[in-house]
Amino acid sequence: MKKIMVVDNDIMMLEFMSDLLEKKGHNVLTANDGLTALEKVETYFPDIMFIDLVMPNIDGEKLCRIIRKIPKLKDIHMVIVSATASEHNIDFANIGANACIAKGSFDKMSERILYVLDRLCNNMPEGITKNIIGREDFHSRDITKELLSFKRHSDAILDNISEGILEINIDKKIIYANRFSCSLIGRIDVELLGSYFPDIFDATHQIKLTEAINLLDSGLHEITGDYQLITSGKIVSLNIFPVYDGEHKTIIIILNDITERRRAETALKESENKFRNFAEQSIVGINLIQDGVFKYVNPRFAEMFGYTIEECLYNMPFRSLVYPEDMPVVEAYVHKRLSGEVESVKYDFRGIKKTGEIINIEVFGTSTFFNGKPATIATLLDITERKRMENEIRELSLRDHLTELYNRRGFISLAEQQIKAAHRDDKKLLLTFIDLDDLKLINDKLGHEEGDRAITETADIIRRAFRQSDIIARVGGDEFAVLAVDSTGINSEAFSKRLQQKIDEYNAIKSGPYTLSMSWGTAVFDPKEPISMGELMSSADKLMYKNKRAKQKVENPVTPVKTGIQN
Repeated sequence: MKKIMVVDNDIMMLEFMSDLLEKKGHNVLTANDGLTALEKVETYFPDIMFIDLVMPNIDGEKLCRIIRKIPKLKDIHMVIVSATASEHNIDFANIGANACIAKGSFDKMSERILYVLDRLCNNMPEGITKNIIGREDFHSRDITKELLSFKRHSDAILDNISEGILEINIDKKIIYANRFSCSLIGRIDVELLGSYFPDIFDATHQIKLTEAINLLDSGLHEITGDYQLITSGKIVSLNIFPVYDGEHKTIIIILNDITERRRAETALKESENKFRNFAEQSIVGINLIQDGVFKYVNPRFAEMFGYTIEECLYNMPFRSLVYPEDMPVVEAYVHKRLSGEVESVKYDFRGIKKTGEIINIEVFGTSTFFNGKPATIATLLDITERKRMENEIRELSLRDHLTELYNRRGFISLAEQQIKAAHRDDKKLLLTFIDLDDLKLINDKLGHEEGDRAITETADIIRRAFRQSDIIARVGGDEFAVLAVDSTGINSEAFSKRLQQKIDEYNAIKSGPYTLSMSWGTAVFDPKEPISMGELMSSADKLMYKNKRAKQKVENPVTPVKTGIQN
């Protein structure tokens, strides 16, 4: 009997593997992701691990590398069981695995798993083929290749930007670390993954940081702050914001090394001469403001806003460089420093360049005296590119890459905001669930490439049928959702008529082996009788399937429903 751990985020796969291995007399423990597996191997020491490759919360590749770094587990046998074997050229030996099995039918997988298990149980790992077992039974899928390519592209971008990016789960365990964050913290990724995030900071900052992250649960959308790393002694600024996909909530943390900037700011206070000598060469913008005008700006500050130093000094109010909507915030922080309410401040605002271009600026400012009168001194950093990257990261997590509509995560996030607004404004909302009929049959008879084409064409039809103000998303393989945020004068019958008209127009000019057909159901959110987002979606879903069944019965009350696919 062997002690075996199975790591897979597919419940059916876990049940199948447990049943298969337990019938052979083995002791089996399961984990639904890499992080959970690492927690369990602290007390359970398996002889063999079967590991899925694509998983949330630390994937199979990183899990294998981490396991090989744990002294008490470095000699156990690991087997990759992958559903992407046909599209992903897995170098399983390089990540520390002993074998790789392609996922397929349960019958074939049973044979292959037991074959590998027999070799491992009899201490004959060298007898296992170095190729992916069962790969010959599968054909490469374009959509999977595209998704894997997109993942590699995204990983390359994240690993080559000059900002640290970490992702932690709700227990504050690190589940992702890009290359720059590892360099900044002074640890390799396999040492960071699974560790407790606040532990990488010194003791004086751990409690403060933990309390700040906990504030995200109270509704804050973003937290910023400066903290000292315990491993490298560096000071980093953090931007922390939550990401929620409707099922799982994680937290993204962006780290910037501001150690040198802090040292520079301390040096600036020593004397005016030191200040000028350093400031002229500084890579950050520096200004000194008194009585609402600039008394000093360094070359980088002038360059940042597109002016000469002479244009900035003495005759230019600082307000002329601030975006009007952000002026109250900037003036409030200036007042706090001048009044002595605070010694230093840190904040962001939108600036206006000489050309009219709007840029994002991060400010660290303190109060000082200049010629015997109160003044403010500040360092400014152009964070326009960082803001753009943050927005791109958020957008990547909210979009369906096949249709370019919102995905389920993006839809739920936006829809919940609209429900709050509907409560406040006492307005009704209409939620329509739409199902592309017979997608499975199209995939089976015409191939997944044609199925993908049917999905994208369905998305185009829905776009044309609804308004730009409506929130449209692909929430499942063949399911779409539309939330009408302004339902004044519109009812579900009007929606249905317009959608059916667009479907008919499309089919009238489309020539091909099938006609597109959709089923849908519309539920109403009434703020006078409020329900949750989940209840609203469930109601629309039930109405959609009721419509589908009724349509099938009308089309053919005795024989199976027509598919619309031409033979």
